[in-house]
Amino acid sequence: MQYDHEYPLYYPQSKSNPQPAYAYPDSCLGLFRAWLRQTYITTKFPNYLLGQTKRDTVPVVIANKALEAFVPKSVEDRSKKDTQVREA
Repeated sequence: MQYDHEYPLYYPQSKSNPQPAYAYPDSCLGLFRAWLRQTYITTKFPNYLLGQTKRDTVPVVIANKALEAFVPKSVEDRSKKDTQVREA
């Protein structure tokens, strides 16, 4: 279902309150967690961190620590160069 989300006033996004958002039933939680592990963390998260390092919002050393903590070993072992963020 859709609802109006209000960011706290100390968030920059609060200037555009309310934000349209969706609430999902608890029965969707398992599907979301599977997508998070199998898709987001292994493919999208490294690209997101790379973009953040290019914008200088996340230091490369922190991005690589996040990848080490979240990217499954099987993905990490497959090719470390594919999952590590490199300085440009």
